[in-house]
Amino acid sequence: MELLFVNGDGRRIERRRISLEIYASYERWLEEFVDAHDLDMRVEEWIKPPLYRSSLHVAVIEVEPSLYRRVFRALRDKVELWNTFPPQLQQVLWRSGLIPSSCGGDIPEPKYVRMGFRGWAGPPNVPSWRYVREVEVSLNGDLITLGPREAGDIVESYSPHVIVLEGSKWRKLALSIPGVRSALKRGVLVDSLPLGVTVRGLMEWSSLSHAPIRLASGYTIGKVLTSVEAFKAMERKYLVPNVAVRVEGWKSIGELVRADRGGLILTPKAGIYWGVAQLDFDSFFPSIISQENISPETVNDPSCSDWFEIPGVGHRICRERRGLVSEAVSELVRRKRLYKSMGDSDRLEAIKWVLVACFGYLGYRNARFGSIESYESVTAMARHLAFRAMEVASRRGEVIHFLVDSLFVRTPDPHSLAEEIENELGYKIRVDSVYSWLVFFPPEEGGELGVPSRYLGRLVEGGIKAKGIVRRDMPPLLRHLVERSLDLLGEAGDPSTLLSALMKVQRMFEDTENSLIRYKVPEELLVMEKRIDPPYSREISHWRAASLINASGGSIRYIEATFPYPVEMGRGGYDAQRYVEMVRRAYRPFDFLRSLLSTKRG
Repeated sequence: MELLFVNGDGRRIERRRISLEIYASYERWLEEFVDAHDLDMRVEEWIKPPLYRSSLHVAVIEVEPSLYRRVFRALRDKVELWNTFPPQLQQVLWRSGLIPSSCGGDIPEPKYVRMGFRGWAGPPNVPSWRYVREVEVSLNGDLITLGPREAGDIVESYSPHVIVLEGSKWRKLALSIPGVRSALKRGVLVDSLPLGVTVRGLMEWSSLSHAPIRLASGYTIGKVLTSVEAFKAMERKYLVPNVAVRVEGWKSIGELVRADRGGLILTPKAGIYWGVAQLDFDSFFPSIISQENISPETVNDPSCSDWFEIPGVGHRICRERRGLVSEAVSELVRRKRLYKSMGDSDRLEAIKWVLVACFGYLGYRNARFGSIESYESVTAMARHLAFRAMEVASRRGEVIHFLVDSLFVRTPDPHSLAEEIENELGYKIRVDSVYSWLVFFPPEEGGELGVPSRYLGRLVEGGIKAKGIVRRDMPPLLRHLVERSLDLLGEAGDPSTLLSALMKVQRMFEDTENSLIRYKVPEELLVMEKRIDPPYSREISHWRAASLINASGGSIRYIEATFPYPVEMGRGGYDAQRYVEMVRRAYRPFDFLRSLLSTKRG
């Protein structure tokens, strides 16, 4: 293995041989082992988990890449090994001071291509030219639809840095196009982008984790986060364990009930509210980890003499030293705020996703840098701050709802309220949205209480904000219908215009039902897509469709019919009544809102 440095013209300017490093708890017999295998070794002092209070002599053995696996296997059953994560390639780049996908610490603007393979009803389930009619090529956002050969010529001439597919199953098909193979002499093929992350966002993940973009594209958010934490640990000479090394402390039933809870979620009363503001804490849980110094080794440290107690659970947080996770998360929060100030939405979203994972990974049973007590400390502190925020808000208005990190309140001056909460609590909070009206919906079975995470509101500046209304598994017909309906409601700022808009929505849904019953809807607008993960029942529609092409795992794209069938089978009709039921279910929120306004008008 070598590092090859080239200039902008592709000419080689340096070739550097590298070695890999194996970290083992030092024992005398290792001296003989390295001599017998003609290896280099040095002994260093590292700090060992879980509390990172005591040191350990560690043998650092330098190994040629070709010998790494053989030496590793010879040692792993005889001595305790450390720092096996992150993977060796990431460690080599980190030790060399090289940041993948960056230029002087910044992310350059990439040339990228996104390729999609389309049949008569979108992507087929089976990646085969038998079912693919055309190739969609997006050049930095500009979409072109072409035949396979023409698509390959376009990709080759564009010479992209990155080619992005829609999943690993399309790799073989893409590589069968000559132009794509030629383009890969300079570019990188990525099977897919993580959900919600752009190419520049993926490059940010690559830089954060010191993982080349091809590797980073297959990483989970948790793996990116753990890479960041691991390199922070290695900077401190903290040993990275191979597995989680902390065990949850004993708790009585009462203590478990108090501690084992999530963030605060109220249950609002179902109905419509006028003039509501939504205030959101900025990176709430990550900020708690950062500001309160919460990290596995700082929670309930028996050697600590300077600590404070988390309200509600009694866990003690050490103030004598900066926590590892706390420091790593603090740097991520700082980067997020920097990208927000720069208006760099791609990198901002990438960092947001990693911050989403940082709290959950504290309580994940296999997390290298986690403990259930640190997780409980974060949720307890979040509840404490939420109640304090509501106390301040109740002095200035009417609290409608609180959902994890969002406060819904009726107040004449939400910006002044946000400033007061921030000053009193010491946590950043901002006005996210101000609604002309906001509605919370009851559950499917009915009742007076609303579903906390399902609401719909019209913003004072126009437009709609909806949560839990548009579902991912809706067929295109239904998704477009709901989105058009929301657009109509976004223009209605008072009861009269809102009721008028809802009457138009009702007619749109009725027209859609009639079209379905008369079989006037083309099948490509009715394609369903659902995951086929076990456990399953062969009586479930998507599993019946999957059985026709022996599909297992992933997702299946199919059409509901007397016997549901995959899109590979072409147009075969549809079950009108089944789709009518979907339309009626999607209409329920609008019907609930219309009934509220009709009752009040009456």
